Amino acid sequence: SVVADVTTIPLWESTGSSRQLKLWAKLRSYVHDLSPAAASEKVPSYKKLLSFASTMGLVFISEPLLSLVDTSVVGWTQGATSVVQLASMGPATTLIDTLIYMTYFLALGTNNLLSQGLAEERWRDLQQTTSHILAVAAAVGIGLTGFIWFASPWLLQAMAGASATPELLKYAVSYTRIR
Repeated sequence: SVVADVTTIPLWESTGSSRQLKLWAKLRSYVHDLSPAAASEKVPSYKKLLSFASTMGLVFISEPLLSLVDTSVVGWTQGATSVVQLASMGPATTLIDTLIYMTYFLALGTNNLLSQGLAEERWRDLQQTTSHILAVAAAVGIGLTGFIWFASPWLLQAMAGASATPELLKYAVSYTRIR
């Protein structure tokens, strides 16, 4: 086969300049990477694939699950008086979840960059990527916190519409700022 023929030719048999020798060495490494033995070394196990997929799945179900738990706790602890509190959680949860969904690019991009770096064992690049992502996440988090703190009364009024009572908006703003 072509793979066997190219990879079995000794490097020192090729004649030419040092640049040609470097190109020949690169060609040999690329062809070696395409060989069946090298390919089997790079194929992840089902355990690693399941670990990767389950992590990404948890990212997508975390926010709805948190909203469900919050709603259950308010309904359970407030009893019969919880109608206004539960009604206020609708627009507040929608606002928070929408803002959180807008930041999912960080989780997906980070997972992609880190998995590529781990696969290629580029440890310095992994440290640099992690550092950059943490800085971006902190900046986005601070920006969203400020936005929620100052704009939530106006946004919740617009989301709840004409049926919003002052009591409902008070609970919705409080819940939004806490969450």
